[in-house]
Amino acid sequence: LNQVPSSIDCSNCGIIAMTTSVSFQVQCDCTKPGERVYVVGSTSALGTWTPASALALSTSAAEFPCWSGCASLAVGQAVEFKCVVKREDSRGAVRWEDFPGNRRVTPVAGKTLQVSIS
Repeated sequence: LNQVPSSIDCSNCGIIAMTTSVSFQVQCDCTKPGERVYVVGSTSALGTWTPASALALSTSAAEFPCWSGCASLAVGQAVEFKCVVKREDSRGAVRWEDFPGNRRVTPVAGKTLQVSIS
């Protein structure tokens, strides 16, 4: 049984781009009931800098304050991102992480990357 790498259609450039899984783990204890941690960034999988479309991370009573989630990102393409906290019902202001500039990750073929943020 052969494994075929997952791919996305890059219709603007006429090629197929390979993707790989990127796991995000964020330590955040500043959420309140009804709030969630999200990863928002420069690619559509991370909402293209739109918090309403960001990757939602999840936690549990046993895992808190560790929030985690995965996204499929294009191999070899640098992706910039930040973490935000917002209400699950999208009411109220979005709180952006206090980090100068943006964080950056470049996915590598055949490897699941883990991004940990404390």
